[in-house]
Amino acid sequence: MQKKVITGIALTLIFILALSLPAAADEYKRTSTGFRYIGDIFHQKEIEYHRGSGSFYVRGFGEASGSHDVHSVQYRDGRRQDGVFTRTEDKVNISMYMRGRTDPNAASGDILRMEEEALAQVERDREQAIQALNAERAAKDMDGATYYSRMRSLQDYYDDRVKGIIDAYSEAKRNVRILSSNSISLPRNEATVRVGVDMDPGEEGYIRQSIAAASGSEEYLRIRSDFENTGGTTKRQLDVDGFISETMRVDGYARVYESSEVREGKAKTGWWDRQP
Repeated sequence: MQKKVITGIALTLIFILALSLPAAADEYKRTSTGFRYIGDIFHQKEIEYHRGSGSFYVRGFGEASGSHDVHSVQYRDGRRQDGVFTRTEDKVNISMYMRGRTDPNAASGDILRMEEEALAQVERDREQAIQALNAERAAKDMDGATYYSRMRSLQDYYDDRVKGIIDAYSEAKRNVRILSSNSISLPRNEATVRVGVDMDPGEEGYIRQSIAAASGSEEYLRIRSDFENTGGTTKRQLDVDGFISETMRVDGYARVYESSEVREGKAKTGWWDRQP
């Protein structure tokens, strides 16, 4: 008798579970990355999630560290019409933080100054050589073909010197670059946010970003960005259809914080979407 009761309870639980499965999350995706690098760095990651795609990129010579975390879930209510679910609900939450610093021994001002001085000296030498060739042409009544050949050889020689100087300083000038890009495609709202921080030698910067989105009977979209660059080039693009279109570029120091939100009804992305 006891065995029959236990079997009956088990069958009942299985039956209840089977009925509840269509209402549970149909598909859940998560990816998480943490890193810290020192040296010659390259790290690129591309992902596709429900209602969007994203990537990050780290490149350069110096130090970089960070974390990247994505939750993506799709719910289906189980009602079907001609084999197609009649209602789905997509939710995604993205949280990332990346920091970079160029080689602290590569002082940007000293390196750039020495390179500029070396290049300027080459151009002075080039100009003197051209003047000497022109004087020789006038004195010796040099024919056009000879003059052209001599001038071509002269230019090639100084072009090679310029290239050699640029190559010699390129290793010391290698920046650290961190980029983040995400696109969200909701039925009534589409958004793109891209941030890039390219740090000059001796400088540092970071990108901190979070994105939360939900679609279904109601929609919710929240984008927060916080980034800084102590010296170099900083770029940002933010587009939310029908709401925001913004681009920026700064060569030098940059510090930006922004927050944007679009909400319809009481839609939220889930337990991980914690408000500050």
